[in-house]
Formats: sequence, structure tokens, C-alpha cells
Amino acid sequence: MNNALRRLLLLLGLAFLAAPSAASAQSYANTVWDQLKRGYDSNQSQGFSSRNYIMGRLNDDASDTWSFALTAGMTYKFWGVCDGDCSDLDIALLDESGTELESDVLTDDNPIVEFRPKKSGTYKVKVTMAACSTNPCFWGFAIFQK
Repeated sequence: MNNALRRLLLLLGLAFLAAPSAASAQSYANTVWDQLKRGYDSNQSQGFSSRNYIMGRLNDDASDTWSFALTAGMTYKFWGVCDGDCSDLDIALLDESGTELESDVLTDDNPIVEFRPKKSGTYKVKVTMAACSTNPCFWGFAIFQK
């Protein structure tokens, strides 16, 4: 067997092995998206409108942070969800200097933080994957406002 044929077979084999993983990732992402859509329905009935949706994946005990401009006097709700391998997701809202203003660090996979800023400015949302049984875990959060 020549080298070109070996490489082709190796690439086909790797592609075959990667396919179930990609399908699984899509399934986990769909699980998260379905939960975010349910959050939309629930929050819309309370007078909130959707502002942003963020989805990603994190390993156990990892975190990531995003910055958003928030307007004084508006009420914001940060609604987090994660896949079936995640049993604890946390959300914290920080000011520009990194001081925690609000958080939901309960041992659950649906953190909700509601916040009404006294002043307009840039705020940070920190998401922490507190418990993930199979790395990485897929998660998402929505920002609702009214």
C-alpha cells in the first residue's frame, strides 16, 4: 500500500471517528438552545424582551466573562442554562472594576440574576461551570430587559 493511500485511509478513519462527536456536540447545543427558548417564553410573559443570547462550552471549574453596556433604570435578567452533563452553573454580575454586584451560586443548573443598575455603564457577566461530569459542558445565557 502506498503512502498516499495510507494517508487517505487515515483521514477517512479520523473523519469517521469525529462524526459522532460533532453530532453529540450539536445535540448538546440543541438542548441548551431549547432551554433558552423556554426562558424566552417565561420572561416574555413577565414583560421582558430579549437582548442577547450567548452559548459556549466550558470544562469543570472553568469560567468566562463578557462585557455589556447596561442602562440605568432598566431591569435586566441574566438567565443561565446548561446541558445534561452539567449539574451546577453559576452567574455573577460585576462592575467595571470587577466587584461582584449580584450572583446566583446556588447548586443548580439554571442560575438567574436580576439587576437594575443605578448608573449606565459597562458591566461584566461571569459564567462559571461549577460542576460538569463530562468535559466540556455546553451552556448558555440570555439577557432579558424591561
